[in-house]
Amino acid sequence: MVGYIDVMLMKLLRVLTVSFFFGLPAGALADTCQFNSQPPMPCSITYKGDGIGSTMTIKWRDGVTQVYRKSSNGGHGLGGKFYLYTDKYGGEWLWGMTGPTSRFGLHNSNNGNKIYFW
Repeated sequence: MVGYIDVMLMKLLRVLTVSFFFGLPAGALADTCQFNSQPPMPCSITYKGDGIGSTMTIKWRDGVTQVYRKSSNGGHGLGGKFYLYTDKYGGEWLWGMTGPTSRFGLHNSNNGNKIYFW
């Protein structure tokens, strides 16, 4: 059985290998993303800056790109620390694990949309 740490180390090794061989910036993560219950698809997630005003950009394989700007520290949820991000439409998204059984990602409590990463 592969443990959580083993999975994270394998993911880190994959990111470093992809970054080295394909010239992706160090802040770029080649991942799989899922919007609501749609089928998962490859995506690229990049982070720019640190703290309030920093951005997270998700580029989906189908060509859709969305930028989220960190608006505040949301605090600590049941699954750990989370942050609030705002999209270009003014929607607020919780970043992190918002509950003990939730997957890691972005959750918009106003419209119920969810974006998961792994």
